[in-house]
Amino acid sequence: MAAVLTPPDRVRPPEAAGPLAPRDIGSRVVLALICLAAALMYSWRISEADLGNTYYAAAVRSMLQSPTNFLFGAADPAGMVSVDKPPLALWVQAASASVLGFDDWGLFLPQVLAGVLTVFVLHRAVRLWAGERAALIAAAVMAFSPVTVVLNRHNNTDTLLILFLVLAAWALTHGLRQDTDRRRRAWLVGAAVLIGLGFNTKMLEAWIVLPAFAGAVVFGVAGASVRTRIGDLVRAFAVLLLVSFSWSALRDLWPGEKPYMGGTVSDSAFELVFGYNGFGALFGSGQAAGGSGLNVPLSVVGLFGGEAGLGRLFSVETGGQIAWLLPLCAVVLAYVGAGAYLRAWHAEPWAPDPPTGGWVLWGGWLVTSFTVLSFTQGIFNPYYVSLLVPAVGAVAGAGLVRLWDAQRDGDRRALAVLVAGVVSTAVTAIVLSGRYPSWHGWVGWVAAGLALATLAALALPRSRRSGTGLVAVVATVLVGAVSWSVASAAMSPSSGGFPKAGPVNERFESMRDGVLVPVDLARLPMPPVPFDEGPSPTEIPDELAALTDPEHTGPVRAGGFAGSTMSAENAAVLAHVRARADGAALPLLTEGGGLASSEFILDSDVVVAGMGGFLGADPVPTVETLDDWKESGTLRFVLSAAPGAGRVGGIAGMGGVEAQERVDWVQASCELVPPAEYGGTEFSPTDDLPIPSYGDSALYDCG
Repeated sequence: MAAVLTPPDRVRPPEAAGPLAPRDIGSRVVLALICLAAALMYSWRISEADLGNTYYAAAVRSMLQSPTNFLFGAADPAGMVSVDKPPLALWVQAASASVLGFDDWGLFLPQVLAGVLTVFVLHRAVRLWAGERAALIAAAVMAFSPVTVVLNRHNNTDTLLILFLVLAAWALTHGLRQDTDRRRRAWLVGAAVLIGLGFNTKMLEAWIVLPAFAGAVVFGVAGASVRTRIGDLVRAFAVLLLVSFSWSALRDLWPGEKPYMGGTVSDSAFELVFGYNGFGALFGSGQAAGGSGLNVPLSVVGLFGGEAGLGRLFSVETGGQIAWLLPLCAVVLAYVGAGAYLRAWHAEPWAPDPPTGGWVLWGGWLVTSFTVLSFTQGIFNPYYVSLLVPAVGAVAGAGLVRLWDAQRDGDRRALAVLVAGVVSTAVTAIVLSGRYPSWHGWVGWVAAGLALATLAALALPRSRRSGTGLVAVVATVLVGAVSWSVASAAMSPSSGGFPKAGPVNERFESMRDGVLVPVDLARLPMPPVPFDEGPSPTEIPDELAALTDPEHTGPVRAGGFAGSTMSAENAAVLAHVRARADGAALPLLTEGGGLASSEFILDSDVVVAGMGGFLGADPVPTVETLDDWKESGTLRFVLSAAPGAGRVGGIAGMGGVEAQERVDWVQASCELVPPAEYGGTEFSPTDDLPIPSYGDSALYDCG
């Protein structure tokens, strides 16, 4: 154990889990180049990002309007509804935008910096545990994974979440190496604080890694009794709870006015934690039951992440984001686990130590995250798998170094496992790139060629396998992911805030333009639990019938799908509202939630709010509130469903009963504004609709 705690200025041991080697200038240069390459890829063409996820971008602009909006993450300037996440990540973006200006760089620079910092911190954490070579490989995997590259070029909250979790892993790794209880506990408490900050970024997703962190303490704290280790965990968990629920408690106990808590039915941040963003997302229950609030197959709009199950992360929808190195990691973990089992079988003495704790930390992170993401039943977007990337990098880096050193020392089993890792990774690259032969399909051939060359080198006598052979192995396993990452970075960021590496998401982009790509509805998976009222999980909503018509297209009418540049139709609506609002505090409300209102918020100074939160499913405002606003002159115009059967004012199936009540109130209490009055597109109640889009909207005057 003394060897593990030896200061780092010693020679590298034969096993990667020992004390650190002195860093030579070459290692420093390589790390600097990796971080520089990451910065370039994350910022490449960032000025063309079109404000990324416009729902979050509109929230940032709204948060700059008042301290209350900022504190609670208001999704609209009126402070009617908050975003359906804690606001920590948006606080960072709002602070940046207040200094640099509200544009792509103002919003995205924090993302770029956080992404690069994650690469650097992961290197430091893995170096503490597995040495310099493993750390450099881990940093390269973190920098060049396709999902990481596209995620850090958008304003989604996952970038900051991952930074906090990697910082927590770095703190925990430091804690495992301490030789006094006091210093160890300080580091463990620091890790708990960082995970708590991650919780305030994306709630329960930050806690997915907790089993791995707890296991690392149990198996990695040397020279301490079981009681001491459990005590350390209890202290850290108490701090974790305090930090994690600090904002939720502040929000729910706040005595003054505040935005309605988006994504809830009871206006409670604690409900959001365990409902929509917690068990609702995990089990796919409807919002009325605390779930997702979505009752339409995301496949329709090209945002489906694959069927739940062990194959999800290798599926056509998600495989290109993360699957490149998963077979290699499986091989490595099987090898390490088998070695631990054999030692236990032969009754070799063992005691907790930092190297074992490192394997439990990173291997547990990978296995737990893989399992949760594979079987999540609620809304699942492909970029969610970014949570796995740090663990993939750490396991792949430490595993490759360990296998390389062992086979050079004559371990034939290690050589066989290394060969299996190289072959499985090459085959994965061939399969993933082969799914899109017209989009850099040559990657598979390059991976195959490098694999053959690497296998030939490994077939040489042990004495002739040079140290540079490890570089060839690393190049072989990374070539597929790096190629996809560079190609994805070369494209302008797109997909409206739903980042995805690989070919352009034509279905989603076409829908934003009001053009539908026909799909076979019978083959689309339906959500498992419907709203209290609405189509059953096995039925296709009537509003989606137009999708079966290959000739059907539709104009981009009033509403739109929240682009950062206002459509001509919406500009006409806004000009009409601005000229006739007569000083109303709420000149315009839109049905369809934040997805419909974001475009107005981003491209004008008129106070606009989306009813029903993100998807239109939140019970705010109620019809009683709308009555009060109309009577007091607070509300003037509403963009809601046009007259006609099946009109819902938003994406088909979203909004549920609450949205339908608002639609009925608007049509009964307000006067339809003829499109000719503001230069809009004429419509008939019998017209086919460009569903799913906001093409069924019409303007109503409630003054």
